[in-house]
Amino acid sequence: MRQGASYLGPYLESQDICAISSHHIQFPLPSPAGIELLPVIALRNPIDRARSVYDFERRQDADTPGAVKARSLSFADYVRWRMLPEASPTIRNFQCCFCTSSFDTPVNEQQYLEGVALLTRTPLLVIVERYDESMVLLEHHLRRHFPELDLSYVPQNVTAERADTPEQRVEAVYAELGPELTVELRENNHWDVKLYEDANALFSERLSAIGRLEELLAEFRSRCRRLSND
Repeated sequence: MRQGASYLGPYLESQDICAISSHHIQFPLPSPAGIELLPVIALRNPIDRARSVYDFERRQDADTPGAVKARSLSFADYVRWRMLPEASPTIRNFQCCFCTSSFDTPVNEQQYLEGVALLTRTPLLVIVERYDESMVLLEHHLRRHFPELDLSYVPQNVTAERADTPEQRVEAVYAELGPELTVELRENNHWDVKLYEDANALFSERLSAIGRLEELLAEFRSRCRRLSND
């Protein structure tokens, strides 16, 4: 997937599949003949995401540099290491890097604006902190193509000891890092924070256009409860 459209286009043409998921798909996407691509992009608060990445890498059964560091360092020391230019930008404006497929140079305003443009062109947007609403939005759009689509879920890959609300989780990150490292993390995610704020505004606008939102959301959560009780 890191090879971009030159790999993804022929791959899709050779497969009989309805959906594909990858952390490493590169933009711009290919335009394979006879195939309509419906990209879904998921974003989350970059500060909360930093702690989630650390927790995931600590649990990961892998020998990547990030996994090795996460298992051997405290969260604060892990963040301090990730802020170094020689470390991959996994928690440094990473979502801007992803949206523009530019991981080798520091993110600037131009890449941020290109990221906003990509999100504006992408109707299927997920905000991780607004997951249920995101699934309602996806169902609303994707059922035109997949009438039986049901995105209800049982929560998995959840760090149980973390705070309940996004705001509490961000405050917990700041408290654990301390003032100086908090400033450094925020400075290294300046464009990601702006991209996330813009994505939230776009998402709210699209959600409000659905109509019957509260009814759809209640019905969706009822399906999720039924799954959890089965």
